[in-house]
Amino acid sequence: MRARWDLTVLFQEGLRLNLGNALFNDYRRRLRFEGGEVALVAGEAPDPRLEGNGSRWLVVDDLLGAELLDDAAEPWTVRTFPQRNATDMSAWYAVLCRPLHSGPRQFPGGAIVQQSCVRMVANPAEGDWRSGGACHWETDDRAGQEPAPRLRVRMAGMDGITYRIIADWGARVVEVIPGG
Repeated sequence: MRARWDLTVLFQEGLRLNLGNALFNDYRRRLRFEGGEVALVAGEAPDPRLEGNGSRWLVVDDLLGAELLDDAAEPWTVRTFPQRNATDMSAWYAVLCRPLHSGPRQFPGGAIVQQSCVRMVANPAEGDWRSGGACHWETDDRAGQEPAPRLRVRMAGMDGITYRIIADWGARVVEVIPGG
């Protein structure tokens, strides 16, 4: 996301995972990341190793993997709550964000405010499920038109095939090219 003019951002969230933490999982989540493995227990403060963790990937209970393909190197922010916090106080959940910025931040016109690129994987294998992929953001400056972002992603699929994904906001087209 690029600022069209000078901008003050008061609150910014990138990827946000709301992790339910209730009876169905014994009030605890197992999180793996580059810095190790921790338990996220309902109603308790998060493990310090998770707070501010700069890992490019995170796995929740071996059920969901999130791999950040951008070069932002932002740390994860974890918010937990001492009491049930879901609608009608029915369950606990924790919030994991990357990036999360609270408080005013100034951006001049034309500056990049946020560029996030995330690969989500269901049931990631214990082995190396990460793709080593990369995102490249471009601006398509077509004559006489507003600049439109274009995202190019190259990554290995779970099937062993390398894919190119090109998303062009100006043309409103997403291409997936196997073997790219």
